[in-house]
Amino acid sequence: MSWIKYTEKHPTLVGYNESITGVWPGQKVRIPKGVKVKTTYSKAKDYESKRATVVTVDHLLNGIFGNPESERCLGHQKPVDPTVRWAGRGGYWCEVSINEIEIEAE
Repeated sequence: MSWIKYTEKHPTLVGYNESITGVWPGQKVRIPKGVKVKTTYSKAKDYESKRATVVTVDHLLNGIFGNPESERCLGHQKPVDPTVRWAGRGGYWCEVSINEIEIEAE
């Protein structure tokens, strides 16, 4: 199986519309080594992936559109990338920016 960087096939995303992401629940994506992974486990801190890992997407979280130059935009913070989420160890959610994942090459 070969993998390509998500942004090689799709434009870098800020904010999102599920129909344009090309990533769907149930799809397998690859998290490359060295990517910052956020977790909802309260006793664990966010971590950097130690090796490339293939995960099954559970759902995507919306990003926030805005102006990267402004501190606040329409009451929101700076723009936030959409994120891909999966169930991690112990059932706690793990997530990474959609712009960091790799998808299967066709």
